[in-house]
Amino acid sequence: MHNEIIRSPGRTSAVTRAAARLARLVALAAALLLPALPAFAQSAPLSVAVSILPQKFFTETIGGERVQVLVMVPPGAEPHTYEPKPGQMKELAGASLYLAIGAPFEKAWLPRFSGVNPNLAIVDVDEGIEKLPMTECGHDHGHGHDHGHKHDAHGHDHKHEAHAHKHDDHAHGHHHGHGHDAHDHGEFDPHVWTTPSTVRTIALNTALALTEADPEGTEAYRAGLERLLAIIDATDRDVRAALKDVPKGTAFMVFHPAWGYFARDYGLREISIEQSGREPGPREMAALTELARTEGIRTIFIEPQFARKTAETIARQIDASVATIDPLAEDWSGNLRAVATAIAESSGAR
Repeated sequence: MHNEIIRSPGRTSAVTRAAARLARLVALAAALLLPALPAFAQSAPLSVAVSILPQKFFTETIGGERVQVLVMVPPGAEPHTYEPKPGQMKELAGASLYLAIGAPFEKAWLPRFSGVNPNLAIVDVDEGIEKLPMTECGHDHGHGHDHGHKHDAHGHDHKHEAHAHKHDDHAHGHHHGHGHDAHDHGEFDPHVWTTPSTVRTIALNTALALTEADPEGTEAYRAGLERLLAIIDATDRDVRAALKDVPKGTAFMVFHPAWGYFARDYGLREISIEQSGREPGPREMAALTELARTEGIRTIFIEPQFARKTAETIARQIDASVATIDPLAEDWSGNLRAVATAIAESSGAR
């Protein structure tokens, strides 16, 4: 009963991916519609590993006391350059389930995780999310229109294959399209957890993965999913309220392009200082400074995982401030509310 990650030379067809996703969603819907039953007591919590801190919030909200969550990327660490510590690998050897989300380190490390723990079930909780292309430095990320729920749980990434590695007695041919070399994201934006519309899909996939790994906890996971979906909806309402006076198409500048999905959904434009995972050169700095001045940027946002120097240099040239927003904060809901408020204040709308 070995769980292997097999990289198939070709791509699974769109029809096959759609059928697999439909089957998973039908199974989850069936579980959620079943009459409420008492949750069975566990001898021990289900050990679940996740890549980043926001997933801890999602998984614990759904799983409650039935899950024990191991976060691979600790607070302050950077997912693009992260490497697990020996102690984490030891803990991972006892995990039953890994919830992958497309973090950059996963491409290199998921096969190694399976080597340490052959019975580890690996599920992509970003399955079914339509990925945005990554943007280059100085290019806008976001369409300047309010898409609302248009992108909620639909579409398929033609690079990230849908898969769930289970405790089967035969091998499955699944392809991991996650991750990118070094600090370059590659073709698609992996920051899918930064807006409510995509987190709805992550929540559904997480609930289904927990239910498949621990069927006796189906009722508990159903109730937890309802709790998380209510939090997601409330967060969306509060973000929209915070941004209601911000004109559509307003630009905000960040060092690292982590907020493209957020910008898309709330009618904003993200301008990134970073280019393909590297600092801008002198000509790029000059162009960025002029762009920031033209766009009326009053605040440049940085992430705590990155250095402040470049952002501070541009800020001095345009008499702007530098503020920190963290896409990896564990308090996902409170963090998105704070980000929305910060963007509104920087635009002069509050």
